[in-house]
Amino acid sequence: MMKLLAVDDEMLVLVGLKSMLDWKSLGIEYAGTAHNGQQALEQIEQIKPEIVLIDINMPVKNGLEVAKECREKYGKLPVFIFLTSYEEFSFAQEAVSVQALDYLVKISLTPEKLEKSIRKAIDQINEIKKTLAGTENTATNGNTAQDVSVYRDRFFIRLFNNYFENAEQSAAAAEELGIKFAPGKYLVVLCKIVSRSGREMNGSQYAKLSDSAVQIAEETVNRFFPCYAVAVDVHNFALVIMKGGKDVRRAVMADVLPKVQEVVFSYFSVDVFCAVGLPVEKPSEICNSYYSAYLASESNDEENPIVSADDKYDVPEQSSFISKKRDDFIQALENLNPDRIHAIIDDFVSYYSQHIAERFGAMDCACFMLYASCTMIPDGEKKLDSLFGQDSGGIKSIYQMRTTKEILNWMNKLAAGIDETLAEKRITYKDRIIDSVKEYIRINITRRLTLNEVSDVFGFTPNYLSQMFAKSGDIGFVEYVTAQKVAAAEKLLEADANIRIYELAERLGFESAFYFSTVFKKVKGCSPSEYREKFLQG
Repeated sequence: MMKLLAVDDEMLVLVGLKSMLDWKSLGIEYAGTAHNGQQALEQIEQIKPEIVLIDINMPVKNGLEVAKECREKYGKLPVFIFLTSYEEFSFAQEAVSVQALDYLVKISLTPEKLEKSIRKAIDQINEIKKTLAGTENTATNGNTAQDVSVYRDRFFIRLFNNYFENAEQSAAAAEELGIKFAPGKYLVVLCKIVSRSGREMNGSQYAKLSDSAVQIAEETVNRFFPCYAVAVDVHNFALVIMKGGKDVRRAVMADVLPKVQEVVFSYFSVDVFCAVGLPVEKPSEICNSYYSAYLASESNDEENPIVSADDKYDVPEQSSFISKKRDDFIQALENLNPDRIHAIIDDFVSYYSQHIAERFGAMDCACFMLYASCTMIPDGEKKLDSLFGQDSGGIKSIYQMRTTKEILNWMNKLAAGIDETLAEKRITYKDRIIDSVKEYIRINITRRLTLNEVSDVFGFTPNYLSQMFAKSGDIGFVEYVTAQKVAAAEKLLEADANIRIYELAERLGFESAFYFSTVFKKVKGCSPSEYREKFLQG
């Protein structure tokens, strides 16, 4: 049986979770509980659970910190299912960063939702165990499981665009994915799939062809040198050769890449243009090899299907203005602020319009915005890609841009897409918050339910919750609570003809029977006693 650890600082929640499902019928041993993050880490080390069901907000260490430490220490297991008292996108984004399996809101949690999440966990654990069993063979033979392959491609895309904060962070991510950087030099080859004239393919056909071509290319190069192939978009892929140096570079150009072109053409009748980057000495410098290959790819054509980067290539320094704006962009995305995001993109466009020769910098900036938007906006890649539907390659059409003007046009389109996407997201987010607040009120209708208390539960200031509540409908917070309490009182009066008014007032959290009667009469036009008499009389 798989073991589960439940972690929450509220005893009632732990009791409720244990009784919510028949755990044994799911093949789960409810192996233990913990009340804070430090206890959770100790329990995880002791009982080694496959699943950890954990609250995000806890004393000592929060759930995200626990998950991060476990990822660094144990790898992909245990899997984490996060619980929280309210839905908050910033928490969801951090949960994604530690590869959370699911994110459940406690006040709307049902046995059905919990069981669905647990079954999802069981399936993922089984897949992870299969993958781990074959990890020793997957780093070089191209047989990596599909889910690991996706994460591996994302890792290299981050590496190409220099998005890791430091070398230690990228090394830890590589180790977790089983990517082995042996000491030596490294080389990136940027490849473009080119259809022969007269052959037309739609996006789906190109995607299938690209997947197959990438796999064939990786297998071919691995006969000569250790290599990873990474899909950049449906037209382009990169070969990361884990053995660089000038001799290797010459061999790649003279022997390896012609073989790749020959094999891919024999299978799919398409050409592959190749641009060879400069060798680098550290994994953290692979971004330099990638960008030198990108610049060299401008010279690719039918007469020059294999080209190499100029040895004089230099990585341009990023201006302090652009660096500051990048930080601002990340902050605006975290706050889901479309106006601020649009203003920052306008600043980028304005800057590169005045520095039109800095095409490399504009491309680097655009790739940064692409990655950040797709990873930080919920369903970002799917939403934004649909807005670029007319462009070949969708949102990743940026990789096909060859002039600064084209790149700036793409930036403007991205800004418009984010406006539309976040406008929808913000409405959905606020609606879900208000729905959660209303459900919390209905569940806790017997409590006094002051604005201060409820806003504290959801982590908002009383003023913010009051404003958000008022904008979502025709009545405010106090009016809604009052309406729900009166509705509950009606049901109790109808169900129990002998209930006393003071008992009813106390049960529904009113300060006194007099105050309850006053509120009831104001809403219904009659006292509670009169309402009951009318009901009994039919």
